[in-house]
Amino acid sequence: MPSESSVRIPALCRHRASGQAVARIDGRDVYLGRFGSAAARAEYDRVVSEWLAAGRCLPRADAPLTVNKLCIAYLQYAIADYRRPDGGPAPHVESIRHAIGPLRKAYGRRPAAEFDSLALLAVRDAMVDAGLCRSTINKRIGIVKALFKWGVSRTLVAGEAWRTLDTVTGLRKGRCAAPEPKAVRPVAQAWIDLTLPHLPPGPAAMVSLQLLTGMRPGEVCAMRCGAIDTSGKVWSTGRNGTKPTTSANSARSSSARGRKRFCSRGCGRSWTRRSSRRPRPMPGGDASATGPARRP
Repeated sequence: MPSESSVRIPALCRHRASGQAVARIDGRDVYLGRFGSAAARAEYDRVVSEWLAAGRCLPRADAPLTVNKLCIAYLQYAIADYRRPDGGPAPHVESIRHAIGPLRKAYGRRPAAEFDSLALLAVRDAMVDAGLCRSTINKRIGIVKALFKWGVSRTLVAGEAWRTLDTVTGLRKGRCAAPEPKAVRPVAQAWIDLTLPHLPPGPAAMVSLQLLTGMRPGEVCAMRCGAIDTSGKVWSTGRNGTKPTTSANSARSSSARGRKRFCSRGCGRSWTRRSSRRPRPMPGGDASATGPARRP
């Protein structure tokens, strides 16, 4: 599947033989009226807008929309819509890839309009046979339902298709062959004590902070310097990386750059660069000695 950046907006061109405005979309020529006219431009804007809203994949009038095409269109929409603060794709995009895998394998070439509740149950049974746990299967079946619901909102699939799929309920605990997810246990303290001496100073401080406060890894990484209240004996930070509001905090001044900087930013990078440098030999001395080489 082409990446989002490689898919370009179809250009508005002039058909030499007829003098009409034409745009090539999904491998076919769409004629829009007399080239250069306002009506042709308006029709071009409408067609391209519908093409973008449908995930850069419009169904052909002479061919039914297949499940494969619907999945590709939804995945392109998810890549553009689900974004992390740094601009990269959110983890939910990878969950969508895993969910549509069994769907495309079993029903990829079938028309999307013919995919009903029995087909969804067959896909769920395939997930059970693959050994997935119950909660993972329910989550992926929910993604498949959301896929067809999105197709209905883009008029790619009839509304009856999604309403039929919505009648499929999730697997219940103790009433299905799917195993329950294994409980996530904490790492033994002995392993932590053995690992800490081998970590760079930054990551070692982050691990120690988790041991003392019970913070999650994501909370430690998202904590900002300006969100820490250091006015009292006990330092504190608010929820979601916000700083508690106190009179001491309002009187304390710090630069905007320092307040917004992540505490974990660059942890271990400078230490790794320094430790990976080869020592320079001292002029006329021991090769193992370190220090900058002086000019003669």
